[in-house]
Amino acid sequence: MLNFSGSTSYCLPNNAIFDTNHLDKLYMDQNTLEIVQPYWNSSNRNLKIPMGLAKLDESEMLLCSALIYWDFEINGQTDYCIEKCVKMRNLVIRELANYEKSKTGEDNCQLRIMEVMGIVQGVHRASDAVKKCGHVAKIFNLKGKECPLYEILDN
Repeated sequence: MLNFSGSTSYCLPNNAIFDTNHLDKLYMDQNTLEIVQPYWNSSNRNLKIPMGLAKLDESEMLLCSALIYWDFEINGQTDYCIEKCVKMRNLVIRELANYEKSKTGEDNCQLRIMEVMGIVQGVHRASDAVKKCGHVAKIFNLKGKECPLYEILDN
């Protein structure tokens, strides 16, 4: 497993690894680079850096993944689906609270719970930045529009 904590490296869905300090390797065209760089900077700021600082353990990472999976703010979800997602998220949040209480004690767990929940929010913000970057790349037919991360826009 690769550890990118504290770095600006990303592993793309096609297993390519690139560093946002060297976006010119991914985007050869200077105009494209200037347009997309703010989106990558936003992703670093909203997710990469906070995750590196939080140093989530395996259980916290799995609980974060469950919270993301049971997202109830996805367009087009049915009322039944939203109700189920809210119920499951509440269950996962209780599990997170119990886990953090067992690790640090009841008096010290609140800050860590909020830190973990902040990572979930960071995932949403970073995902939004990637989507916007992909839209811009496709609308303006920018070089680099074939970045594997943008394939999520097509599905």
